Amino acid sequence: MKDNDKEYSFYHCTQGKSFLGWWDILTDYCWELFKYNLWYLLFTLPSFLCMLMFLFFNAYLFLIVALLLFVPVGPAMLVLYEATAKIAAGELRTALPHFFSTCKKHYRHGFAFSIVLGIIGLVTMYPVYFSLIINSAMKIVIMICAGITMLLLCILLPYIARFLMSGECKGVLKKAVIRALIGGKASFFAGLLQATWFFICIVYPYVAFFAALLGMPAVIRMTTSYITSQTKGE
Repeated sequence: MKDNDKEYSFYHCTQGKSFLGWWDILTDYCWELFKYNLWYLLFTLPSFLCMLMFLFFNAYLFLIVALLLFVPVGPAMLVLYEATAKIAAGELRTALPHFFSTCKKHYRHGFAFSIVLGIIGLVTMYPVYFSLIINSAMKIVIMICAGITMLLLCILLPYIARFLMSGECKGVLKKAVIRALIGGKASFFAGLLQATWFFICIVYPYVAFFAALLGMPAVIRMTTSYITSQTKGE
């Protein structure tokens, strides 16, 4: 174990939860966040690009391919959540999970996670897409309902991921809801941050693409972990 790892761990664990504490973690673990983000993009970009092709060309073949390519995203997402949670807690670099071996270890939970997220995303977002195509009079109401659904999902996702990675799969949704309620404002703002990133990915895909290459997904996950780690339930 390296001496500088000990210093980082002690320093981060004794810092108050503030912007300066967050900035300190971000700068100290910048390279680790970039690496995890790069590996995460290897799993997510193919599905994301196919989804963009579907939106641009209205070809359902791209939608089917995007859904199939989304299956491996779940394990990658779980690993990213675990790694960024450890980074937000200021844990030693030697304690951070190895990306690919951890994906392999939790592939069952990850695949199930992908399928559930894919179904929720399809059921939530396709009505929005269809209402815009036909210019439905109810499109505003549909978009508001979809936005609320995605916000609630973004609030619960970090907690669901943590329970799945720890092997606590029984009653995971109920546990996540309880933990989110305990989190209160912190859970809400963390979910709002993730929902905002999701909105940017849909409305400004080119901006989101370049931001993702710079490490934005990992930074957002680390930030939400940092915010929610202030709650009594953590």
